[in-house]
Amino acid sequence: MARFHRGSDRPSPFGPSPQPPEEPPTRATTPAQPAYPPPDPPIAPSADLGPPPPPPLGDPQPISPWAPPPGAYSSAVPGALGLQYGRTLDRVMAYLLDALIVTIPVFIVAFLVGTGVTLGGMGEGGLTLVVGIIGSGIQLLYFVSFWTGNARATLGMRLMKLQIADARTGDTLTVQQGLVRWLALSGALQLLELVPPLLLLGGLLAFVWDLALLATTAASLTKQGLHDRIANTALVQPAGAQTPAVTCLVIAVALFALWVVGAVLVLLSTGFSGILSAVGTSV
Repeated sequence: MARFHRGSDRPSPFGPSPQPPEEPPTRATTPAQPAYPPPDPPIAPSADLGPPPPPPLGDPQPISPWAPPPGAYSSAVPGALGLQYGRTLDRVMAYLLDALIVTIPVFIVAFLVGTGVTLGGMGEGGLTLVVGIIGSGIQLLYFVSFWTGNARATLGMRLMKLQIADARTGDTLTVQQGLVRWLALSGALQLLELVPPLLLLGGLLAFVWDLALLATTAASLTKQGLHDRIANTALVQPAGAQTPAVTCLVIAVALFALWVVGAVLVLLSTGFSGILSAVGTSV
């Protein structure tokens, strides 16, 4: 008797089916890949590396702003970013102009005092000593008062747009700094020249010292000569400042050349007159 499988219209034989039943298809087990790669995980902050390394060795830049005090210049001078160290030629011309400015009152005072000393019966040595003391005093007051004053510059320095201050802080010089710088610049040797036996030695040392100051100033990255390093001072000026330094140098060279020519003519005329006199005597 044939048996029917429940739910089927066709009969099926008794017993197991000759073919294994079909199994339903299974889904793939491999997960689907995303369309875009996932973002990178956040990077953990690095450990503290400590303070930044020190700046390279060499002449340092000014630490504090070098803004001048009110009224120091007719035009405003920018801060440290707009300043540069004073050029060597500008500094030399400024010093020569200051020396010329100081020489005028020194000659006037020396003439007046010299007349009194001569009338008082003092010899040539006494006159030289008195004039030397007065000249050194005038120069000391001139430089120290202008360096430590509101302008931070002498008259020659202002013409060359230079400004002097403390090399570390940019502050106005103290009177002590100004005195030390004047002594290191030329004051100590001027005082040495006041002693008559040491006059020639002092003059020779002053010439050598001036050359040393010029060489060390030109070779320094911060334009600090030996006198600046001793007093811890520095000179600055506006970056790219236009100054009459070259014009002053040409005038100074021309005046020196005229002086040399005049001295040579005087010597030649004196020698020629001597020759004529000798010839006339022999005749």
